[in-house]
Amino acid sequence: MPSPSWIHATICAVLGVTDAQGAQGDQLFISTPGPWSLDQLESVVVDVLSEENSSLPAILRLTGAIDCVLATSERSKDDDEQAALKTMRDLFCSYILIVVQFPEMFPYAGVADGTAFVRRILRDLFDGDRRDVTARAFDAICASLDEKTEQTAEIFTPVLMGLREDIGKCRTIVDSFAPSLFALKSLVKHKEIALLMTRQPTWLPAAPNGDPVDGKALEANSFLGPFFAPTAIPESAQIEENPVIQRYFLNLDHRTQADVDGTVQLLEQTMMNLWRDLKDLSMGFLRRNETRDAFVGWLSAVVYTNEERSKMQFNPYIVSSDGFLCNVCAVLLYLCAPFTSLDTAEKRAAKMDLVDFRYLVSRSRIMYRDDETRLAMDTHEFQEWSAQYRGSADSNPGSVCDRLLNPPASFKFVTESFFLALRLMRLGVLRAMERMTEMVKAMQRMRSDPPSPEFLSLLQVKFAVDCVLQAPDIVTLSSALYRFATEWLLRLGEQSLDQAPPPPNSVPPRALAAMPEHIVYDAATFLIFMARFGPKKLINGASVDYVGILAARFSGNGSWVKNAGVRTHVMEALMQISPILSPETESLAATLFRQPWMIRELPNALVRLYVDVEHTGDANQFYAKFSSRHMIALLLKYIWNIPGYTETIRSLCRSNAEQYLAFINMIINDATYLLDEVFEKLSEIKEFQESEANGSFASLPEETREERAGAFRQAERIAESVCSLSNETITMIKYLTADDEVQRIFLRPEMIDRVAAMLNYFLLEL
Repeated sequence: MPSPSWIHATICAVLGVTDAQGAQGDQLFISTPGPWSLDQLESVVVDVLSEENSSLPAILRLTGAIDCVLATSERSKDDDEQAALKTMRDLFCSYILIVVQFPEMFPYAGVADGTAFVRRILRDLFDGDRRDVTARAFDAICASLDEKTEQTAEIFTPVLMGLREDIGKCRTIVDSFAPSLFALKSLVKHKEIALLMTRQPTWLPAAPNGDPVDGKALEANSFLGPFFAPTAIPESAQIEENPVIQRYFLNLDHRTQADVDGTVQLLEQTMMNLWRDLKDLSMGFLRRNETRDAFVGWLSAVVYTNEERSKMQFNPYIVSSDGFLCNVCAVLLYLCAPFTSLDTAEKRAAKMDLVDFRYLVSRSRIMYRDDETRLAMDTHEFQEWSAQYRGSADSNPGSVCDRLLNPPASFKFVTESFFLALRLMRLGVLRAMERMTEMVKAMQRMRSDPPSPEFLSLLQVKFAVDCVLQAPDIVTLSSALYRFATEWLLRLGEQSLDQAPPPPNSVPPRALAAMPEHIVYDAATFLIFMARFGPKKLINGASVDYVGILAARFSGNGSWVKNAGVRTHVMEALMQISPILSPETESLAATLFRQPWMIRELPNALVRLYVDVEHTGDANQFYAKFSSRHMIALLLKYIWNIPGYTETIRSLCRSNAEQYLAFINMIINDATYLLDEVFEKLSEIKEFQESEANGSFASLPEETREERAGAFRQAERIAESVCSLSNETITMIKYLTADDEVQRIFLRPEMIDRVAAMLNYFLLEL
C-alpha cells in the first residue's frame, strides 16, 4: 500500500481539492479532516458533488480527475500505486454514472439531464475544439459499465435513440451525419453499450410472422439502417431538390470538365471517408463474439430483404435504396480486403482454405433457393447432392429472424463475409450499374446542341452516382473480390493455371458445379461497366486478370459452365478491356493477353464457344448467336497478331482437327446466311430508292408511304448490322486461310466443295 501522504496528495491533485483553508483558483476546500485515505475517498467525492459554490461543476471535476488518474498511472511504475489509482478511477466512474442516471441526487453537480450531458460530451469529442471531458476519460467511464447491464440500458438507451433519430434526418452526404456516426463509433467500442445496441427492439425489425420486414422498412426502421443511409446517389423522387446536385452539379453546361472532375473527386473522397467510418463501426461489433452474430445477422437480413432486386423487374417500394445498399456493399468489401487484396496468388490461396463452400448449401444465413441457376447443376441434381450437407436443424429452421441471428450452422467470418459480399454486390452495386447503363443509353438518344434540360438533369444524376460507383476504393476492392472469387472457383474445380485445362466434356467437381452462376456473370458485369464508363479507374490499381481466367478456363468449357449466355458475357468483358473497344485500357490488355496461360488456352476457348452458341436453348438463339460470334471474331482478329497465338491455333488444328472442322463449318454457314441477308436487304433498299427517284413512291396513298418508309429504315438498320457481321466473318476466313496450317482444314475433302460453292455463288452475285 502506498504511503498515506502519497494517497492524500494524489486525491488532492486529481480532484483539485484541499483540506486546508485558503483554497485558490478552482481549488475546492473540503471540510472532511485530512489526511485522506482510500477509505475516506467516497466521502470526499460526495462532498465534491454536494458543494453548491464550486467554481468548477463537480461533474467536470470528477471527469478531469479520471484523466489525471490515467496520466499518473502511465507514469507510475509501482504496483501498489497502480492498484490505488485503479480504486480511485473506479470510484470516480461509479459516481459519474450515478449522477448521469439520477441527476436529482446531486442538484449542484452540474448535470440537469443525464442524456443531454452524454450527448454533449460526444458532440464535444467530435468537434475537437472544446473538450471538458477527454476521450480517454469518457472511454474509462464507459468501460466501467462492464457487467452493469441495467445501468447501461437506463443511461444509454435514450442516447442511442437520440443519435438514431438525428442521423435519420440525414439522407445525403451533404447533411450533417458525421457527429452521430462519430458518436456511435465511440460507443460501440464498449462491450455493454455494443450489446445494448444489438438488444434494441429495432435491431432487426420483424413482421408478425417472424420474418424480417421488407428492404425499404429495414433501411428506415432498423437500428443501423439510418447510419448506412447517407449517400451521393439521388433518390428518383427528389432529383430536382437533391442537396448533392444543388450544391455540386448545377450549371453543368457552363462548367469545364476539369472543374466537374475536381468536384467528383471531392465527393468520391467524402464517400470513401464515410465507408471507412462505417467499417470502423462494423468492426466494433465484429471484434466480440457477443455481438458478432447480431451484426452478421443484420447484414444477412439486408441480403434477405432485398432478394427482390435480383429479378429483372422489381418493386422499388419494397426494397432498399441504391445508396444504402452501395454503402453496405462498400463496408463488406473493406471487411473482405484482408484476404481478397493480398498481393500474391500464394497468399490468397492460403486464405481460400478458410472459405467453406458448404455455406451456400447449408441454408445458413444466405438462403439461396434450390432453383437458383447454378454453373453446371440442375435443381434436381442440386437437391440430391446438397442433402448430405444439410443437418437436422435445417429441417426445422424456426423464423427467418431467428435463423439470421442464430444460424443452425457455424462458419468462419471469412466464409460469411465473402459470400455476403458476392450476393450483396449483385443486389446493390451491380444493379445500380445496370440502371446507370440504361440511363446513359437514354442520354445518348436525347443528345443535342445545345443540351436539353432533360439531358442536363440526367447528366447531374450521372455525375452524382459516379461518385459512388466509380470511387477508387469501390473499383479496387470489387475487382479484388472477383479476382479472389475466380481463383477460388478454379481451386474448387481442382485446377490451377499451371495445369492443362480439363477436357471439354469432363465432369466438374460437384462443389464447383453447384456454385451459383451469378458469381461468374457478376464478375464480368463489373468489368464491362468499368471498361465502358471508367476505364481510367481500372488502370489505377484494379485487378482485371481474373477475366482472362474466366474466359480461357471457364467460358471455353460447356461442361463447367452450362449457360452459353454466361460464357459469352465473360468474353464480352474480355473484349471490353481489350483495345478493340477500350483503347484506354490497352496497357492492361497488353499484360493480360501475353500471359502464357492465355496464349495456351484462349484460342481453344474462343473456338469452342463459337461452336457452342449454335444451340443455347434460348428462344432467339438463331439471331443471338450472330452477336456472340461477331464478338468472338473480333477477339480472334485481335489475338491473331499477338506473338504466340497463331502458333497455338496451328497446334490445335493439328491436334484437334475435328473441333476446328466444326468451327470452320460454322464460319461457312454464317458467311452464307449473312451475305444472303445483305444482298436481300440491299435489294430492298435499292427498290425503295428507285421508287423515290421515278416518282412512283409519291403517288402511293399516305398510309402506304409511311409503311414503306418504315420498312426502308428498318432495312437500312438491318443491312448496316449484317454488313458489319458479314465483314468480320469474311475477314476471319481471309486471315485463317492465309496461314498454311489452318488452311488445310478448309481444304479437307469434306470441306473443299462447300467452300468453293460458297465463293462461286457470291462471286457471281457480286
